[in-house]
Formats: sequence, C-alpha cells, structure tokens
Amino acid sequence: MSKWTPGPWEYQWYADRYAITGKGERMNCLITEITSGLTLQEQDANARLIAACPQMVEALREMLKYGLAEDWNKKHPNVMYEARAALVAAEEGK
Repeated sequence: MSKWTPGPWEYQWYADRYAITGKGERMNCLITEITSGLTLQEQDANARLIAACPQMVEALREMLKYGLAEDWNKKHPNVMYEARAALVAAEEGK
C-alpha cells in the first residue's frame, strides 16, 4: 500500500462541502471531500476526524514506543493489541 500524503491536514468549508487538504508545502493537495447527505454537524465532525488522522497516527506510534518501553504488553495487553491493530489498519488497510 502506498504512503499517504504527509500531514498536517486541514479542513475547510467550500460553498457546499468540506475539503480536506494538505497544509504547508502540500497546501494545494486535495485529500478528500465530504459531500454526502449527512447533517452539517456530522460532516463537520467527519472532516475534523479525517484532518486529524496524520497527527493521531504519529501519536499512536509514540504511545506504542512508550508502551513497549514501560512493558504495557503485560500490564495492558488489550490496549497494546488495539493500538497495534489500529496502526496496521491505517498503514496497511487491514
């Protein structure tokens, strides 16, 4: 699977839809648009969630590193399993 567009991402309302775009050097890069028949509140929540994905993946990587160093596999095995599964889903689509 290919690597995603580097973050940070941001979201903005354009007339009738939310656009998630790259920020900084990737400012003109359209990641996706949200144009479904959802309420504006749901569209806004989805746009915020999608735009935060690169930051959340990086935070999850850091948490896993810390968790391994602190032996969370024994103390919190379910948390570590779910964190690894979420990272695999983001990186490999599984």
